[in-house]
Amino acid sequence: MLGLKIFKTLVSEFLKAGEVMSVLYGERWAQGLILHWINQVIKEEVFSFKGADQEVPVKINGRIKYADMVIWGRTGEKVYLIELKNPYD
Repeated sequence: MLGLKIFKTLVSEFLKAGEVMSVLYGERWAQGLILHWINQVIKEEVFSFKGADQEVPVKINGRIKYADMVIWGRTGEKVYLIELKNPYD
């Protein structure tokens, strides 16, 4: 499972740099970076998903909200809705 090993390494590096990133980069930048990692792992077929997208409209209780990220199943259904939050807020 090379993809999973790469993903764990990237997440580890991201967490190590957390203090620097929280000052220098915003939430959208972090979303894009994590989205890239997720799609890279999916591309390597470690997980059986179609892909992931950023800022996807989702209807919740009759209202449209925007999920930070959505991971899509092979048939195009939303499998995971991901919300990222700053740990310092």
